[in-house]
Amino acid sequence: MIRGSLIGLLHHKALIAQSGTCEDGKAIALMTSDVASVETASEMFHEMWGLVIELIVGVVLLATQVGWLWPLPFAIIFCEPKSAS
Repeated sequence: MIRGSLIGLLHHKALIAQSGTCEDGKAIALMTSDVASVETASEMFHEMWGLVIELIVGVVLLATQVGWLWPLPFAIIFCEPKSAS
């Protein structure tokens, strides 16, 4: 549904553009890649806020289960030495 509406909006914008600004239909040829980029960006945005909420809920649950040791897993993850390979 989002893809269809974005294609419709871009197609309308390309059709009402001045003829001197579009040469050989390049604006319409790039329409699919533009829609794919917008779709990917919106999916990434929704994934990010979902992951932030998941992280907050996970940290709260961890803190209630282990008490004051809850930062220990984060210290292990972020302070782990890098391998030489």
